[in-house]
Amino acid sequence: MASSSARSIASGHRSTTAPTSPKSNGSATRVSNSSTLAKASNNKDEKIKPEPAMSKSMISTSNAEKAKPRSGLKPKTTSGSIMTTSLNQNKPSANCQAENVRQESAHSKKTTMQKPTPTPRQKIVATKSTSVSKKIGSAGAAVQHSDHEDEEEETEDIHPALLKQTRKSGSLNLAGRGLENIPSKIWTLNEDENDGKQGLFLDKADEDNWWERVDLTKLILASNQISKVSPKIKNLSSLQVLDLHDNNISLLPESIGSLENLTKLNLSHNKLTFLPMGFFSMTNLRVLNLCHNELNEIHEDIGQLVMLENFDLAHNKVMELPSSIGSLSKLINFNASHNMLEAIPSEVSFMRELGCLELSHNNLVQLGDSTIQDMHSLERLYLQHNKLKVMPTLKNCLHLKEIYLGYNQIEELTDVDLETMPNVKMLDLRDNKIPVLPDEIINIQGLERLDMSNNDLSALPFSLGTLPHLKSLQVDGNPMRGIRRDIIARGTQGLLKYLKSRIDDEELSRLREKGQVSPVPSLCGSPTIVPDKYAMKTASVMNLAGKELTFVPKEAIENALEADVTGVDLSKNLLKELPSTLEPLLGKLFELNISSNKLEEIPGPMMNIGVNLQFINFSNNKLGSLPIK
Repeated sequence: MASSSARSIASGHRSTTAPTSPKSNGSATRVSNSSTLAKASNNKDEKIKPEPAMSKSMISTSNAEKAKPRSGLKPKTTSGSIMTTSLNQNKPSANCQAENVRQESAHSKKTTMQKPTPTPRQKIVATKSTSVSKKIGSAGAAVQHSDHEDEEEETEDIHPALLKQTRKSGSLNLAGRGLENIPSKIWTLNEDENDGKQGLFLDKADEDNWWERVDLTKLILASNQISKVSPKIKNLSSLQVLDLHDNNISLLPESIGSLENLTKLNLSHNKLTFLPMGFFSMTNLRVLNLCHNELNEIHEDIGQLVMLENFDLAHNKVMELPSSIGSLSKLINFNASHNMLEAIPSEVSFMRELGCLELSHNNLVQLGDSTIQDMHSLERLYLQHNKLKVMPTLKNCLHLKEIYLGYNQIEELTDVDLETMPNVKMLDLRDNKIPVLPDEIINIQGLERLDMSNNDLSALPFSLGTLPHLKSLQVDGNPMRGIRRDIIARGTQGLLKYLKSRIDDEELSRLREKGQVSPVPSLCGSPTIVPDKYAMKTASVMNLAGKELTFVPKEAIENALEADVTGVDLSKNLLKELPSTLEPLLGKLFELNISSNKLEEIPGPMMNIGVNLQFINFSNNKLGSLPIK
């Protein structure tokens, strides 16, 4: 039976491969294609072993499955009939027929489940490479336009609401935001955003009204990490204030000179080593701050900034100032401290409006006689921490109020030096080598603070104790021989009282006639303060009670006359006689209190002047008699 089946199967195979009649040609071709597809499928996955001979029940089952319509396919009745006719003509065995049916069934199932035929492999690869190239191309485009994208990112740092406000106010403050670059949007703030757009939409509430927009006039970018300034800064031609202090800027563009309307420029605390030539075209600058940079020279063209009023060059490395700096005739404040200056050009004397000159912490050895003496408006002079050996000539500096000459090598202070500073209130000469303080110090009647610490003084002039406004006297660190240390330890008031007590009566009288003697200060109190004339005008009284006065200061009388006082209280003082300085006031007074003093006599002629006096108190004095009239 088995051999019979094998022969049948062999016979069936021969029938399928042998040439057929024209009627059965289509059926044979169909079976052959099915067999070929089945073999291709088996080679792709794994080889299928020959199946055993099929029984009649199996054949019938296969025929039944063949008869059922497949999902997604129409029943192939025509093809089936052709195949049946072909098989009947060749009369194959039952097993061969079953095998053909099985192969056709497998082919039909595979055709149903198979996806659409993909494109050839070469095309798929090409497609992938095209996709990849597109990605690479887009990435390359991003790199190529990175600057543009960076600018867009930077622009996003400025909130639209802030931009809108800036266009209305003309002021933009981006200080302390950690910016490394200046947002590019700033350079186009003065441009109309609607340029190039089609149509005009005036009905949108969120659009900027063109009539409300103003150009940028104030830009603050301080306290960031900005390292460079774009040449596009020239677009901000209306800018008046530019603040870039506390950044990392080391270079400025030449185009910064296009800011012709700029009046205030702050570039302090940066890393500038030089200034571009275009910088000196900003001829409207009033305020220029370049302190805390690394500048080592200033070009001669600085003289073109003729409108400068405040110029700060402190904390740089400048070794020499150009002579053209004298052209800055409107300069009011000039600070060149903490540099490496060894001399000052004589042309500085042309700065006739200069009120404050700071040259401290340099290497100055001396100043020419004409360097400072013609600065008629000078009020404050800072020359400490230099190498000066002689006092500068201050002959015509009549408005000078503060002089700082400490930490130098000055070896002498002459009477001529002191006569040239009559209105000085603060004199700092500490840490020098001055051996003697001249008696002419008394000529500085307005002196309030004197610092002579750490010099070579062995004594102090007694007349120093008569200065009427002296509030602070520092003499520590001197080899004093004539004054005990415990007296110096009493402080300013104790020292002044000691010095005045050492003046003989003849000298005291001479100084008193000149009006150069102050009230004796109290050990436990503050120095005598002359009543303010506005306070006296309010109270209509000059009150100097309990001041331990030995005379009445002229300034107090002058203030009382201006205030039109009607009462004077001089009680509880040390007056031995009625002050002659009261004569101008006596005719206006209604009240006079001189109780608790040391009066021994009251001159009659003076009392005759006080025709309006209604109340007089002379109690607790040493009067032996009263004037008859």
